Amino acid sequence: MHAAVLPDGIPQILPHLGRYMGLLTAVFAIGQIMGPPAVGLILKHAVNVDAGFDLVLGVASLALVIGAAIYVAMNLLFPSERNVRTEIRSVRPT
Repeated sequence: MHAAVLPDGIPQILPHLGRYMGLLTAVFAIGQIMGPPAVGLILKHAVNVDAGFDLVLGVASLALVIGAAIYVAMNLLFPSERNVRTEIRSVRPT
């Protein structure tokens, strides 16, 4: 039997993988539950279906941009162990 070769960052993630997957599943489920009623409410008050669709698409796009901004901010504020090790190696004199 051969041992699996894992990329550098994976061993640090493995102990927390279940927690991350649970959080991802919970957030996805909340979006799936709240999305259709929110769209229905927006379409109910829209002038016509096209205007309502444009508004809903704009809200979804905004949510995607906010999520990407949070992701970038988290990477900058909380660098991974791999990034810290790379920075330490580059600072050491050779």
